[in-house]
Amino acid sequence: MTMMKKLLLLLLAIFCGCSSIPFLSKSPSQKFESFVDRFVQGKFPDDDESLPVPFSWLMADADSIRALRAVRGLAELRGIDTTALTVDERIDWLQLEAALKRDERDVSLRRAERTPIQYLTLGSLYWQIAGDRRATPAEWSSMLRSIHDAPEALSIGRRQLKDPPSLWTQLAVNTAKRYEEFLDGAMSGAVEKNAPDSLKTRLQAASRNASGALKSFRIFLSDTLKSDNSGSWAVGKEYYDWLLSEYHFLPYTSSLLVETGWKVHRETKAALETLARRIDSTKTWKQLVEEMKLHHPEPHRIADEYRRESNRVRDLLIAKNLIAIPPAETLIFVPTPPSLRETYAWGGYGGIEMKDQKKVGRFFVTDIVPEMTEQQVEEKLRTQNSGWLTVISLHEGYPGHHLQTVYALNNQRKIRGRLGSTYYGEGWALYCE
Repeated sequence: MTMMKKLLLLLLAIFCGCSSIPFLSKSPSQKFESFVDRFVQGKFPDDDESLPVPFSWLMADADSIRALRAVRGLAELRGIDTTALTVDERIDWLQLEAALKRDERDVSLRRAERTPIQYLTLGSLYWQIAGDRRATPAEWSSMLRSIHDAPEALSIGRRQLKDPPSLWTQLAVNTAKRYEEFLDGAMSGAVEKNAPDSLKTRLQAASRNASGALKSFRIFLSDTLKSDNSGSWAVGKEYYDWLLSEYHFLPYTSSLLVETGWKVHRETKAALETLARRIDSTKTWKQLVEEMKLHHPEPHRIADEYRRESNRVRDLLIAKNLIAIPPAETLIFVPTPPSLRETYAWGGYGGIEMKDQKKVGRFFVTDIVPEMTEQQVEEKLRTQNSGWLTVISLHEGYPGHHLQTVYALNNQRKIRGRLGSTYYGEGWALYCE
């Protein structure tokens, strides 16, 4: 055997026998970024556990499977040497660990048994026909699948729900009714006007079937399902204290937050009384607020006023160079979707959808609806007064939730656009106010 062959065999033996070859093994940063990629792509962790489809996330064992995956993910994540990570990687590592710990712990919430509203799966449908842009044929096909599959989700709910809190049951009943009205009204009109001819008949049939299933589910919730009337919808002090510390990284307890809230309430009330005396010493702050409510939009013009105020504050931000507004973004104003009308009396921010390479934010507004009495219409208009509109416009739009979301999605760190804290999200919007 020649010397060259002996050398090649020796090298082969070394390579095959080595458990770790320094220049081929991954660095801690490479291991972490690989973990992040799999997490973001939903290919995490590498295991053989599979969830049934469709509606895998609704099934009774979904939380248990998520918890098992979280335990395995935590083991892998904690096996990465964090001392060798960059500061940005370390921050992302902490966010990921918190999210996985929450997945592990949230099994105790028994969402499949206690949360009726999660079986109403038509929420995204509304956004696809909202606004001025017409849906594409592919989007209409996607809507057809959503409508066709909705009764199956309701069927899963009927099998799995057990003693949900009565408040959540009533919210689900009301929301199901809104979805029925949506399918029979706005959706039916959109199908007739804009859907491809090849899909119209199937969309109409699926909508009728889904509307009937919603009605049946609503009756089941009202008349058959036994609700927990003890009012035990809260997660409890122990869980919430854990959430504050381990998920939100805050040095507070729930008791301290309540105490702080009352302190701020007292300070705000005192500030209002001082301001009222400066404005008109003969009137209380409550009287002045009632007078302010007289300045409000006309019926069915509320969204227009929000749009005007939002544009005004956006122009101010640019004129004063207060904050950079990234390109390729816009904010549209749409009616509040059926699934949110029971809990959003005025409006809110519905997140961002990419359309034609542009980030399109959705500001939803709860306007006057036909079934309102004259008194309810007046109360709705008074609460959506000019002072309120100005504050909520910048809270939800610029520089609040919308601009905040644009920045998060533009962040090169993939985790920053996926994970976050409601305390920071609402904290930023309140700071903007």
